[in-house]
Amino acid sequence: MSAQNQQGGERTLPKGNIFGNREDDEFTINLNGEEKGVFKRFEYYSMPFSITGEEELFEQILESAENNNTSFSKELEDNPRAEELVNNFYDRMAANPALSKEMMDNLLADIYVDDNVIAEMDAEDEVEEKLGKFTAGWKHLSDFYGIEGLVGGDAEQINPFLDGENSSMIAGGLDSLETVLPALKENMDETEWTRTALKLSSIVERDYEQINHAVEVLDHIHAKGDYEKEFLDDSAKIIDDLTNARLETNKEFGKFYNTFIRFHNWMPLNIKAGGPEGDQYDSICAPAKDAMSKIEGSNLHEQLEEIGDATSPKGLAISWILDEDVETDADLGDSQEFQDSVREWGEKDRRGTRCRPQPVRRV
Repeated sequence: MSAQNQQGGERTLPKGNIFGNREDDEFTINLNGEEKGVFKRFEYYSMPFSITGEEELFEQILESAENNNTSFSKELEDNPRAEELVNNFYDRMAANPALSKEMMDNLLADIYVDDNVIAEMDAEDEVEEKLGKFTAGWKHLSDFYGIEGLVGGDAEQINPFLDGENSSMIAGGLDSLETVLPALKENMDETEWTRTALKLSSIVERDYEQINHAVEVLDHIHAKGDYEKEFLDDSAKIIDDLTNARLETNKEFGKFYNTFIRFHNWMPLNIKAGGPEGDQYDSICAPAKDAMSKIEGSNLHEQLEEIGDATSPKGLAISWILDEDVETDADLGDSQEFQDSVREWGEKDRRGTRCRPQPVRRV
C-alpha cells in the first residue's frame, strides 16, 4: 500500500496521545512500511471536565489540538487551568475510591441509558458523510473510551486505578460469563434461573427482561456449549459472589468496571426491542461498517479486516487517513468534504445535547 501524508492544516480527528500513540496502541495498521496506532491514541481524557461541569474547557482543548494539528496531550500541557483540573481529579480519585466509583457510575449511566442524539440520524451515502458522523460520534463518547482506557490500565501517570492495593479476585468475574450463560439457563429450572438472572440484573444494572433476552441472543451466537456440571456450578457461584461482594479499593473498581464495560459491549445492540438503551453505539458502529463496505477489494480493507471484530479502530483508521489526506489504494473521497462533514455532525450533536436535560453531577 502506498501512502503519502500531506502535512499541515487543521485536523478534525486530533490525536489524544494519553492512552496510546503511533507506536504504542492496541490496534495498528501498516502504512508505507510503518505501523500506525489506530485506536488508543485517539482516546481523550475528558472525564474530569464532564464531572466538574467544565465541558467547554474540554472543547477548547480539543479545538486547539484540531487547529494547531497537535494533540490533546500537548494542548493540555499548555493550558495550566486544564492541567490543574486533571491533576486535582486524579488526586481526589486516588485518595477516595468511593469517588472513583461514583465518577464511573455517573458517566456510564449517561452512556448506557441516555440515547445519543445523532445515532438515529441518517447519513448520506458518501464515505465522507458516513465518517463525518462516525468522528462526531467518537467525540460524543469520549468519556466512555476514556474510562475504558483507565480501567484497562493505560495513562499510568494519571490513572487512579493502578494503585498497588490487594484486590479481590472476584472483581473481574464478569469476564468469564458471556459464553456460559446460555448453558447456565438450560441447566437450571425456571425458578433457579429467574433468581440467577435477577442477581445478574442487579450487578450489571439492566432490567431482568433485558438480561433474559440477551442470553437468548447469546445462545444463537455461542450455542450452549458442552460444560461439566462443576464448571457450571462455579459460574453460578461467580454471580453469587459478585452479588455479595464489597469492592473497596480503586484496583478492585478498575477490574470490575473493565469487565462491566466488556459485558455491556456485546449486550446493548442485542436489546433494542426493550427501548433506546444501547442505541448510542450506532453513531459509531453503523457508519464504520458502511464505510468498510465501500472500500471492499482494496488492500486497505484487507488490512483493516485483520483487526478482527472491533469496529471502532476500523472507523478511526479510515477517518484518520481521510483527515490527514493520506494516499491509499482505497477510494475514500475528499479530505476537505470529510472535515466539513465532521463539523456539521458535531453541530447537530451539540444542538441535540443542549436540548436534552442534563444530569446532575455529584462528584
